[in-house]
Amino acid sequence: MRVGVFGSSSKDTKQAYLDEAFRLGELLAERGYTCVNGAGKFGVMGALNTACSQKNGKIVGVIHSIFCVDAGEHPFIKDLLVVGGIDLYERKLQLFDASDCILVLPGGVGTFDELWDGISSKSLGMKDMSLKPICIVNVDGFYDGSLQQLQRAHEDGILYQEVEEYVHVETNVADALAWCAEQVENSRKVPIDTHLRKIERMVAKNNNVPHPEPVEHFAVHREHVPIEVTEPDVTESSTARSSVSKRSDGSFYGSLVLAASVGVLVGLTLARVCKCPSRG
Repeated sequence: MRVGVFGSSSKDTKQAYLDEAFRLGELLAERGYTCVNGAGKFGVMGALNTACSQKNGKIVGVIHSIFCVDAGEHPFIKDLLVVGGIDLYERKLQLFDASDCILVLPGGVGTFDELWDGISSKSLGMKDMSLKPICIVNVDGFYDGSLQQLQRAHEDGILYQEVEEYVHVETNVADALAWCAEQVENSRKVPIDTHLRKIERMVAKNNNVPHPEPVEHFAVHREHVPIEVTEPDVTESSTARSSVSKRSDGSFYGSLVLAASVGVLVGLTLARVCKCPSRG
């Protein structure tokens, strides 16, 4: 099983978080699971990769090229995938694609981005995340605020499914890993068409949510009070423009002919006045 792990890469990470990450690295190596992560050498990522490598575990690191400038990757990672791009989109895509499940430990905004991107993709059936379990390791209540926000969204009718449909929560890495292993194993036993039907039901439910009352009222109002649009009288305007154009053209050509005639007469007159007698 390939286990994707998200977490902090800060040197100032709390010791309790480092301990859980170190324990997870050991468990992954002992059970023969592949550890997939962002290849960091500090914080949760550093503790995870150090423990896994010390137990001769397999690690796959996915890192953005901007972090390779000062050897930002963990030195013990042999399988390192370097990606590019103007942001971290491609990196996240590769992390999701290389994992059968996702474990999320405490982290900063980068970890939050990965977590919410995974949950959003799972809910929409994108990035092949529909069948991949996501588990938050809520060490010391770190994610209590995020979980309360999700629950509030569900209670207010904004979240289409129960919170558990999007993300599972455990308080330690041992239970989180056991839950992920069970979910992955169960998903492999279920026929693919069953998974597809589940995804179709989720998408259909998302698309068939009734509109709130104010929107329905506005729609009825628009139906019964159509907006009348008065089109301009194109024919009349065109005729007027044509008439003006003709008058303008006639005046122009008349003036031109008159000027030419006057010019010819003046020329003939001057020719007669200035004519010199011929020399014999």
